Amino acid sequence: MSSISMDEPRLAARTIGPPNGGTSAWLKVFGCFLIFINTYGIASSFGSYQAFYEIHGLPGYSPSAISWIGTVQVFLLGFMGILAGPLYDRGHVCLLLATGCFMLVFGFFMLSISHEFYQIMLSQGVCVGLGTGLTYVPAVSLISNTFTTKRPIANGLAASGSAVGGVLLPVIFRYLTPSIGLHWVNRIFGFMTLGISIAAVALLRPEDLHQQRHHKSFFDASALKEPSYVLLCLGLFFLELGYWIPPFMITPYARLSLGTSADFAFYLLAIMNAAGFVGRIVPAFAAQIRVIGPAWTLFVGVLSLGILVLSWLAIKSVVGLTVWCILVGFMSGITVSLPNAVVPRLSPSASVVGARTGMMWSFVSFAALIGAPIAGALVDPQTNSYKHGQMFSGISICFAAALLTVPAIQVGRKRTE
Repeated sequence: MSSISMDEPRLAARTIGPPNGGTSAWLKVFGCFLIFINTYGIASSFGSYQAFYEIHGLPGYSPSAISWIGTVQVFLLGFMGILAGPLYDRGHVCLLLATGCFMLVFGFFMLSISHEFYQIMLSQGVCVGLGTGLTYVPAVSLISNTFTTKRPIANGLAASGSAVGGVLLPVIFRYLTPSIGLHWVNRIFGFMTLGISIAAVALLRPEDLHQQRHHKSFFDASALKEPSYVLLCLGLFFLELGYWIPPFMITPYARLSLGTSADFAFYLLAIMNAAGFVGRIVPAFAAQIRVIGPAWTLFVGVLSLGILVLSWLAIKSVVGLTVWCILVGFMSGITVSLPNAVVPRLSPSASVVGARTGMMWSFVSFAALIGAPIAGALVDPQTNSYKHGQMFSGISICFAAALLTVPAIQVGRKRTE
């Protein structure tokens, strides 16, 4: 009898906590994968709209003014974590997913009847941005609650959905716009996001997500006293300041500055996003190696990305630009998939990880808001010269790498203690 009573707590302990695998858990990863298509996949496809608006849709507006539409969308994708995070922790998963998916689909259908700049800003920038921000947090939080040791791999596989969306949407955009027009393309995107949203919610199964959660604070003031955490936030801020410039600018740059065909210019964005698919998965395996870890993997990815963006200045051929897009896409994937894995390594306990992650992305989202418009303002419309915007992006990302050395060293010290 005594041996049975001693075994019961052990058996109970095995049943408590994340399953860390199994059919149900990996189906949730696929559901999160679909949410990434509807969030970062849509955001990373804005370069197609940027080029179309500059030439056809909004020809009276500067590249900087047009880029605000995309950056508002990206800003809300990150900043809405302030609201979505607390609601998720309080168990309102169904409310978040339903509201976010509705706003996302509604935004595309409103975009399909929009003509003026303010209408496009409200539908594509604000409404789609709010929808992506409300659905993103529940999806990525679910992975943390479902996996432990396999969390980096699960996050990497789920994040690859952004690359799939970033390839699929620009190709559809370019293939259908000349034949059926922009407004019908947006209606097709609306129906696509509706179908993806239904499938994602079904796979995530909100009824399975209810867990006993404590209403913890979502602001950890003690983090501001830790230089390694502060420099991580600052590093990611400058990374985000330059990160969105290549995907936003590559299509108009190839078309207007390098003189490529319209088809090839649009497909460059798809090529860049396709390379990001590998870049989101492969680094997850490297980040799990103890002697490397996520912080140093992130540093190498950011530094490599900064150097590549600066090399953009010297590329004058179609072949060179294609190879460059592949390399940039891969390195961009590293910078997207790993920051969330660094925060727990810099936190004193698991109880503040959520607060610190939310604080970090809320701060970083402001950089996503202003980065591309600054680069767009540096474009010379008379000569179609993008060199000042390219320099701004590359220098910002390289400076981010310099700042990220401190958290990488700090994580390495903790690992050896």
